[in-house]
Amino acid sequence: MKIIYPSDPSSASLRKLIDEAGTDVVFIGDSRAGIEPGPRMFDRMSQIIRDLGAGIVFSDGIGRPRIDYQSGSIRDNFDFGPVVAVSVMAARPARLGADARWGGMYALRLRISESHPIVRIPEPLYEASVADARPSGQKQFDYVDPRNRD
Repeated sequence: MKIIYPSDPSSASLRKLIDEAGTDVVFIGDSRAGIEPGPRMFDRMSQIIRDLGAGIVFSDGIGRPRIDYQSGSIRDNFDFGPVVAVSVMAARPARLGADARWGGMYALRLRISESHPIVRIPEPLYEASVADARPSGQKQFDYVDPRNRD
């Protein structure tokens, strides 16, 4: 098993990744972070998807606990961490259109959550480092930078 990094954050890119999956679980990573999987990460996340019928599984990182996902949440900035496991069976019928250019994971999460639970494993299953080492004051207002208009 391996972590797959979408070519961009669009729903079209995620749909292609899921359509071409050769396994029942896909591990989707955030290319902005360096991820070092722990020895049990792939097996543990796959086990939870199969045992609980989960659509998406996420976990704590070493030194970085997460909070549980709340069913019905539509918050677009929920921190799932830099790697999630996605059930291909739950994702294929999710009806992802090609219209979400930047919000592919958000659209996929909303669609999957309509019919499958999203589960947090309260165990540190990986270690991650942030590739963007700028101070938070510099990246806090990236959304208003004219270079990021798209």
